[in-house]
Amino acid sequence: MEKTILKDRIILIDADHADAVAADLRSNFKRMLGREIPAADMASWLVCCALDAGWKTEQGEVQVVFVHSAACRKLSHFLPANLEKEVDGQAFRDEKLGEFLLSAVAEEDINAGKPLFVQCVQALVEDKKKRSVVLVPDMARYGDLLDEQLAADRQFEVTLLSMQPHSANGVNHVLTGFGLMHAMGIRPEEFD
Repeated sequence: MEKTILKDRIILIDADHADAVAADLRSNFKRMLGREIPAADMASWLVCCALDAGWKTEQGEVQVVFVHSAACRKLSHFLPANLEKEVDGQAFRDEKLGEFLLSAVAEEDINAGKPLFVQCVQALVEDKKKRSVVLVPDMARYGDLLDEQLAADRQFEVTLLSMQPHSANGVNHVLTGFGLMHAMGIRPEEFD
């Protein structure tokens, strides 16, 4: 894990939580719009995550780390879906934002204790390097522990993507649903 978090721009995602949020959105919008909602295009969503953080121009590489449980090796509501075979070690290039380097780490692969997501944030805080970080955490599961880490003396900017507003510790909060809707092909004009 230490080797994965090296870049100046990092997107850290709780994959289990992101898949659960995508499942809820697909189900609700299917009912609301009266049509099937496709799985979210992962690359499109990651670009939206970067744009939500205010990253506007190519500034090098973006490191994307999917933290997942042993039970969530394959996502049900994203394409590509298999974290180990189709995501880990892959990359894609966005013409405006640069190259996105993808990795996936199973929680079982790392020493237990605090949730791995929180351990990753702690490692970033301890690193003291200036960077910009997007977090897609499960606030209901470990939000208090995450808030403790974000309250520490950190050198990095944080954009927190979640479905519930969160304004603690000087983080920029953005609702993650809008990016996911875009990645699922849901257009604003469908709500007129």
